[in-house]
Amino acid sequence: MAKPKRAAFFLDINATSVVELQLVEKNITAIATELGYTKVPENGALPANKTLVGNSKEDALELGCLPLRIAYRKGTKLQSALLLCPPSKADTVFKSLVGKTYDGNRIVKVRPVRRRRYTIA
Repeated sequence: MAKPKRAAFFLDINATSVVELQLVEKNITAIATELGYTKVPENGALPANKTLVGNSKEDALELGCLPLRIAYRKGTKLQSALLLCPPSKADTVFKSLVGKTYDGNRIVKVRPVRRRRYTIA
């Protein structure tokens, strides 16, 4: 099975910062604006008045992004996916994503990630 095509997206962290992420384009396109994602242009130019502060999921988490678990119905099964949400969208994303599509399937539930691991060193 071929790997899905990934594309570069900018995730708005705050008014002046973005993180670049590689995401499956067909999955995220329908909900990109609700989550603060914008596709990187062909020339790779940053959005106006923005600074690139990271380029991975770990960088986004360190800068305050919240992991979200979305549930969507694919056929008769309920499946889920993990998405990152910037702090500026955290108050609206739980309601705004329900009913939208992810990977061509309707999102039925959005919730915070339940499992967390804490390591004490």
